[in-house]
Amino acid sequence: MTGRVFGLPMRAKMCVQALSLLLPALAVAAIVRKVLDVPPPTPLDVHLQPDGQRLGLTEARRRELFAQIADHDAEWWQRTERFADAWSRHDDYHVHLGRFVTELAVEHGLDETTLFLVYDEGVHRQWPGTAGRPLTPTWVVLKPRTQ
Repeated sequence: MTGRVFGLPMRAKMCVQALSLLLPALAVAAIVRKVLDVPPPTPLDVHLQPDGQRLGLTEARRRELFAQIADHDAEWWQRTERFADAWSRHDDYHVHLGRFVTELAVEHGLDETTLFLVYDEGVHRQWPGTAGRPLTPTWVVLKPRTQ
């Protein structure tokens, strides 16, 4: 036996094999370390403060943000009329709501969770929405789609 494999000395072949195992392992280790080094998100202050602040926003600011979302309510429900199934209409409505909240969050430098909590607060406290009336919360029973 000459000590050569595929034209390479046996020692060189073993080094190539070791590197082919070591490099992916190091890459995975680096990714895992990056993921684990991410600090946890700052908890949101969801409690109402004595000065009226909640989520780091004044009530006036929360009402303003809610109104911006609620102004599109009728439009989004109208877009859902193409679906016969009530659950599908609700699903489509919330797709539009989610997209708008994402855009609004970027525009105002807020996170989406804050805006969804503002929207939830406005619905529960019956803040004026479209045409000055509060939004009516609705839900439908989930059932298999027929279409």
